[in-house]
Amino acid sequence: MSMRLEKGWGAWGLIFRPDFTTAEAGLDGFINWNKEFIGKSVALVGKQPAKRLVTLTLELEGIDVSNDEAILHKGAAVGYISSGGFAHHIGRSMAMGYVPRCNPHRFTTPKA
Repeated sequence: MSMRLEKGWGAWGLIFRPDFTTAEAGLDGFINWNKEFIGKSVALVGKQPAKRLVTLTLELEGIDVSNDEAILHKGAAVGYISSGGFAHHIGRSMAMGYVPRCNPHRFTTPKA
């Protein structure tokens, strides 16, 4: 699992789990929608998710985030971290989490 966060690779049970749809987790691009498969009708319902998985680089010193911590935007919780830790290649803390789909790239975390 070396450099997993830098690569944007999720881990089963943290990022990818049954309570997130394939579209929310960003895996819908790997589905052949022209093919029939078990669960296709359910997967089609979730193609326009309310939340989306994002990878974040955090401006924190001396502390790393882990599971289920809040993602803040202007002081309000807008999502939560599903996995995080220190990214050795870039020398910073990184995390993956779910935020509202509206525009996930506009969210930032406050400086420590």
